[in-house]
Amino acid sequence: MTDQNLENANAHDIKRIERRTVRYGFEDGILEIALGVFAVILGLFFLGSGLAPEKSTARFIFDVGFLPVFLAGYWAARKLAQSLKQHLTYPRTGYLAYKRPEKAKRIKRALLAGISAGLIAALATALFTSLPSRFDWVPAFTGLIFGVTLVVRSLRTGLVRVAIAAVLTAAAGVGLSLAGWAPGLELAAFYGAVGVMALISGLLGLRAYLRRNPLPEEGSR
Repeated sequence: MTDQNLENANAHDIKRIERRTVRYGFEDGILEIALGVFAVILGLFFLGSGLAPEKSTARFIFDVGFLPVFLAGYWAARKLAQSLKQHLTYPRTGYLAYKRPEKAKRIKRALLAGISAGLIAALATALFTSLPSRFDWVPAFTGLIFGVTLVVRSLRTGLVRVAIAAVLTAAAGVGLSLAGWAPGLELAAFYGAVGVMALISGLLGLRAYLRRNPLPEEGSR
């Protein structure tokens, strides 16, 4: 094999690994746990911002502090995911030890994602055709974006819990837009709800993963 062919083969292997990493990233529930932690951090931030009095020093700090909190929360969630995978996932199934799903399972994944997408589309259509006079778009738009993102994840993973989370997240965003709360409190409730749902879903997924994949020394006892 020439150096060029070897380089092309290595590049192909890297791309294949990247695709499989994305496809099975939610298998052990750890990314959902990290997402839950990140969402809870944002929820607490928006709660503080919503409760801070107008034109106060605290409100000013919250107004200018979103980007640092966002970046710090993202960094903390990423480090948490890396640490959990290193301690729980890699010793059991390696960096990537997942098989490509059978055709029947891929069809089920597509149907699951299609049903979730249909429910979210129906929710959005009902919302747009009967908008109330007082409506805050931010939670609804955020919820629909989260929902669509999770639908894509459910298509790639085939996990029922991800599809359910997609529909619940979109519904939570729309419901909070109709609640008429202060903007900061709406976002606090939304991210808090997303965080709790993601943590519960991730912990359930991690529990199932650990049961299916005991450590080698545990399985040999």
